[in-house]
This record gives sequence, structure tokens and C-alpha cells, in this order.
Amino acid sequence: MAFFQSKQKPPAPYTVLDKQLICSHCGNDTFTMEESVIHFRCELSNRAATVFICANCTHIHWFMGEQPNIPRMPGS
Repeated sequence: MAFFQSKQKPPAPYTVLDKQLICSHCGNDTFTMEESVIHFRCELSNRAATVFICANCTHIHWFMGEQPNIPRMPGS
């Protein structure tokens, strides 16, 4: 039995700013997507981020800002 139960969608290919997302570590093209908040000590406010986790090597790709236009690739 898993300690955490994920409600994530299965890994899929994504595009970011009209470019297909490819893992910079292993070259994989499927990711899980999550929303996150980055806490800064020096700033008064926190920043929203979109996080993509590579389905192959688990390398994390961060994109700052609230929900940028990040569609799944067609057919996924």
C-alpha cells in the first residue's frame, strides 16, 4: 500500500510557450504536472509555479507564474 495516494493525471507530453517540453537530463517527453508555491525569505509574498516532473528520471522542471498556457500535446 502506498503511503501517499496521488490524484495526478498519468504522465503525458506537454508544450510550454509553443515548444514541446523535453527533459534536460534524460531527453524524455512525458511529465506529471503540479502547481506549487515557492517561499522566499527575503520577499513579503510567495510566488506560484508550475512544476513538471519527468516520468523517467524524476528531474523537476520549474516555470514561474500562475498557470501559464501549458496544454497537453494532442492525443494525450
